[in-house]
Amino acid sequence: MTVLLVRKIEKYSVALAVVGMFSGVLEAQVKTDPRSVSMGGATTTVADGIYAVGINPANLSMQIGKPFMLQLSTLNIGFVNNWLSLDNFMALSGVNLEAQNQRGKKAIYDEIGDGLRFFRDLHLAIPLVNYASGNMAITNDIVYVSDFTFPKDMFRLFFDGNPPYEVLDMSMKYETLALLESAFSFAVPFEKFSLGFTVKYLRGLVYLGLDPDSTYYNVTTEPSGFIFDGQFYLRQGRDGRGIGADIGFLTREINGWRFGMSIINFLGKIKWTSSGSVDENSWSVAPWNEIKPGTAKIWTFSDTVSANTIQDSLFPSPGSESSGIAGVMKGLLEGKVRFVPDTAAFTLRYPAMFRLGFSKKFDEDLLISSDLVAGFDDRLNVRNQWIWSIGLQFRRFKSIPLRVGYTWGGRHFNQTGFGIGLEKGPIMMDFAFAFRNGIWVNSMKGLTFSMAFALTSFKGRKEKAEPGAEEGPLPEPETEVNQIQFMNYVKTSGPS
Repeated sequence: MTVLLVRKIEKYSVALAVVGMFSGVLEAQVKTDPRSVSMGGATTTVADGIYAVGINPANLSMQIGKPFMLQLSTLNIGFVNNWLSLDNFMALSGVNLEAQNQRGKKAIYDEIGDGLRFFRDLHLAIPLVNYASGNMAITNDIVYVSDFTFPKDMFRLFFDGNPPYEVLDMSMKYETLALLESAFSFAVPFEKFSLGFTVKYLRGLVYLGLDPDSTYYNVTTEPSGFIFDGQFYLRQGRDGRGIGADIGFLTREINGWRFGMSIINFLGKIKWTSSGSVDENSWSVAPWNEIKPGTAKIWTFSDTVSANTIQDSLFPSPGSESSGIAGVMKGLLEGKVRFVPDTAAFTLRYPAMFRLGFSKKFDEDLLISSDLVAGFDDRLNVRNQWIWSIGLQFRRFKSIPLRVGYTWGGRHFNQTGFGIGLEKGPIMMDFAFAFRNGIWVNSMKGLTFSMAFALTSFKGRKEKAEPGAEEGPLPEPETEVNQIQFMNYVKTSGPS
């Protein structure tokens, strides 16, 4: 392969990655809300009403007077990757990646880890069917999550060329999940703490995923050319059903301090049936089409393509047509797609999380909260690592809370959030956005936008008062007899 060919492929890779990064804006998170986004996710002890579901159901015990909250709409859209940013992209301009013992290449390999990974997510609360009253809540949400990874060896091919006789693992990872989550939550208050529980019904809408046990893609360079050997096994599911559960704990407020913890989705599983009450005709789900119910789609190929063929496709002679890399790949896969029976049910675990947090209310104007969160799975926008977050809420203007937060999960994961709310009478509005995998526009590797609208009682939502906080002086008796009894009571009950 010539140096020009490697550079040409490199240009294709960068363009493909950029398109993948921004395509998530239109399509797509695990369930969240504007308050959580703006405070970096540090809401284990402060999430309120409907927003407590999926965070800590024990928080439903914080309200008095059984104030209701009716969700009119909630929308969260987000995307993120683990390498592409304005800073990193501009750093490649004119840089010599071979200098200083290939320092530039090693930095890229170190940052992408096992590959260039993209998350896309969407959370939509169904209008008018999300309701909280007192210590109970009923919620219905649509959740969409997509997880896609370009392999690390693809970057090795682009930056280092094709090593002879070495097998490059070009296997990609892909999962897309869309589901309807219906939940009933309630909290049980005790004297010094509260317990909360959520029971969920998970209705799977669509699942598409490359089976990691049956998907592989290897490229080897030999004198005869490139040897492509691989198989893509795309598994699909519709009409999934499952259950899930959350459990939470929250202490009552002590001198402004509050502590809590929760386990989210600790029993979450979805059983998918590839066959079911669906149309037997082909149906289309991007980016793969013609997925037939009751089947899996398989691309299997094992071919040798000469270097001259690829070079002619990229650099055609005058007057001839060029098919490019896309044409070469189409030639490998053309006529080699088949459908196989896949009627056996398979189970997908809904990613679970553990949350631990505290908050401190310094006065009526300032609240600080902090959380530690760990996922039990490393898939579908949940990380199997500890993530720390801190959030601040300012209420200098009572009706307009301002929020800011920061999340840190190692040098490969951080997030900065900003938000504002409006609470006037029965109206509750919240807006938030967050820079993901970065602390500002130039360093961010993704973005989240979130907004929510809700109605509550005209008296607003107030936290439970501390015992004795509303106790005033004993009333003076009006009659003479009662005055004598009252004075005797004070003498005998007062300090000795």
